[in-house]
Amino acid sequence: REDQFSFPASLPPAGATALVSLDGVRAGYNGADVLKGTSAQLRAGARVALVGPNGAGKSTLLKVLAGDLAPTSGDVRQRPGVRTAVVSQHHADALRPHAASSAATLFAERHRCSDLEARGILGRFGLGGAAATLPLQRLSGGQKARVSLADLTWDAPHVLLLDEPTNHLDMQALDALAAGLRDFDGAVVVVSHNRAFLQACCTELWVLDESGLDCREG
Repeated sequence: REDQFSFPASLPPAGATALVSLDGVRAGYNGADVLKGTSAQLRAGARVALVGPNGAGKSTLLKVLAGDLAPTSGDVRQRPGVRTAVVSQHHADALRPHAASSAATLFAERHRCSDLEARGILGRFGLGGAAATLPLQRLSGGQKARVSLADLTWDAPHVLLLDEPTNHLDMQALDALAAGLRDFDGAVVVVSHNRAFLQACCTELWVLDESGLDCREG
């Protein structure tokens, strides 16, 4: 089905603590902190909409949650064994060096799987049939986004961090992605300006602005 996003099941490692927790975190670049005294807990099963004005530090917060940016002060704790996948704004651009290859061939080589397994995973992200064997350069922007999402979540992450994931997706695909995120077993944090999309898949609201991070339910 072309309208589905079926993320791999990923029950989190056992433990009573949050998957990721931040306590008084300051973080930024070149000696200038963007996040100042940020505290939050990302629990198993969370569906978080992260919103705020441009420049408030939303992408920076995702990097801290992913462990890709070390804080200048404060504590970041991740439950042992937690796997995290980051979907950046231009995640599909990473496919450009492989433009002449098909998605099935790329997956078979990158993940050391059979062609049948690669095509099965692609089918779970709405890219079945002939589309899985076409050169990537012949796919639409939306199809490339599906290939990238399937690739980034290959190892069944427990935490999905998505920074503006709705680029290149039409309304039908957005509805399918929201449904896929609702069904995902792990935790999700989504940055998006598409309010309807966030309402369709999120149950928590994190508001980040100059005064700090405000975590709310619903």
